[in-house]
Amino acid sequence: MIRALKAQGIPVAGADRIIITEQLAVMDMMALGQFLSLPEDDLSLASLLKSPIFNLTDEDLFQLSHKRKRSLWQSLRYFAKREEKYKLIADQLSLWLSRADILPPFEFFANLLEGEGLRKKFIARLGPVAGDALDEFLNLSLQYDEQEPPSLQGFLTWLERSEAEIKRDMEKGRNEVRVMTVHGAKGLEADIVFLPDTCSTGSASRSESLLAIKPPAHPPLGPEQKALVWSLPGKGHLPALGEARSKIKQSEQEEQMRLLYVALTRARDRLYVTGFETAKGRGKNCWYDIISEGLEGYLKEVQTPEGGTVQRLETGQSSQLEKRQDKNPAEEQFEPLPDWALAQARSEPVRTIPVAPSSILAYQTPEDDEDKLPVEPALMSPQSLGQDGRFIRGRLVHKLLEYLPDIAPKTREKAAQSLAQLHGRELSTKARRAIIAETMAIIEHPDYQDLFAPGSQAEVNLIAKINPKGSQKPPILLSGQIDRLVVRPSEVVIVDYKSNRPSPRKLEDVADAYKAQLAAYRLGLREIYPSHTLKAALLWTDGPYFMEIPSDMINEYELLLHKE
Repeated sequence: MIRALKAQGIPVAGADRIIITEQLAVMDMMALGQFLSLPEDDLSLASLLKSPIFNLTDEDLFQLSHKRKRSLWQSLRYFAKREEKYKLIADQLSLWLSRADILPPFEFFANLLEGEGLRKKFIARLGPVAGDALDEFLNLSLQYDEQEPPSLQGFLTWLERSEAEIKRDMEKGRNEVRVMTVHGAKGLEADIVFLPDTCSTGSASRSESLLAIKPPAHPPLGPEQKALVWSLPGKGHLPALGEARSKIKQSEQEEQMRLLYVALTRARDRLYVTGFETAKGRGKNCWYDIISEGLEGYLKEVQTPEGGTVQRLETGQSSQLEKRQDKNPAEEQFEPLPDWALAQARSEPVRTIPVAPSSILAYQTPEDDEDKLPVEPALMSPQSLGQDGRFIRGRLVHKLLEYLPDIAPKTREKAAQSLAQLHGRELSTKARRAIIAETMAIIEHPDYQDLFAPGSQAEVNLIAKINPKGSQKPPILLSGQIDRLVVRPSEVVIVDYKSNRPSPRKLEDVADAYKAQLAAYRLGLREIYPSHTLKAALLWTDGPYFMEIPSDMINEYELLLHKE
């Protein structure tokens, strides 16, 4: 019905109840989230590119996809070097990828919809109904942030499983058709109401196989209790079962009559009762027949401009119109507004600022010392890897160090080649072999055996709240991943991998951002391991070289980040 109204150019508000995950605007936002969680998800990226966010055509998508040997994301970046429109899209997606791991879902999506204008794009293409769905999408993301540790993938999984349904506010007085169920129309009115389907009858909503009957009066059931009986084929003639079925049908008929009353009393000025017959005719005891029989003798046949006939019941104005006497505004008395109505609303306090450990110094350094902020050194890569290869190299090293220690030494080499092919396919074969050799040297080095021994953990997620130094700043919500965590009976070792080339050999050459990152990790773990000695170290993959950062040095950065 909604589709037919839109095809005729009639403004329509949409359905009164919607499942949030079935709305096009929300599906496009979820596709964006799925891509940001896994850039190799070609289907999500294809849906995203054709959405109102980017508005690519089928021809554009065919150009990106046809005869490609890599993922759609890699193909997009390839064409971005040749065409400006693809470059703008690739740059935008790269920016969102850098934010998705840092910001909570609500803050991330709210910034996209409101700050970067995605809401306007959705409404311009999908209509005002998209605005309601996006509002509820943001409400659900805020609800998730308050209940769960904020993560993009966690929110998307939670949203898919929730099957959230919302009831839209249909009492808005806009010049458009509102399509509603009778249940949804309770308490609402409209000048003109159509009942489009009154010739059918609803199917039974309750099973007639499991019946509640009144048993004979004997223990253990009392006189007011009922027994549940499963009706078997061929036993429907029993009086108790027939009585139970009659009560079910009577209850359903009474509910249908209550709904009919609601349907007939929603119109202020005009009510149209319509319907359509199937090949079997009208349903027995349908609303159309009930209304016709009830109004028999009151209806008049009227010719329509199209040559058909309708039955009409009209009532005229029965009372005299009251003349309105406008009061003189000077004579009206108004109560003065209370003080709170004239005062400026106070700003809501910021609860927390989500920060990645690697950039925490930027949020803690005083404003007058911003020019003294330490700059995190860029990771130098072999020239054979190119400018973009340094990031691919770092990710591949992390993946190998995460999975290989848990694999038997005999099959470790073969597993390393499979992982390198999967996560480093952009690199040359020579570069992958060099990275595998470097990583294997770290894992098999006799000095580092305890770092990768059973009981150590890889890629440990850490979420902690840190009170900032100074009372004017809100708490910091630290969200990051510890590359390797070694828990011993009396101490905990925090290990962070760094792939700088060349790697520093002196403590004073280590970037301040790295030391602050370890200090942030140590602050977060102190609540978890209060009786352990916490140590922090950097493992430089170039070498390899294990560098423990002295506790005194970490303490200086803790004082900078944290106020007891």
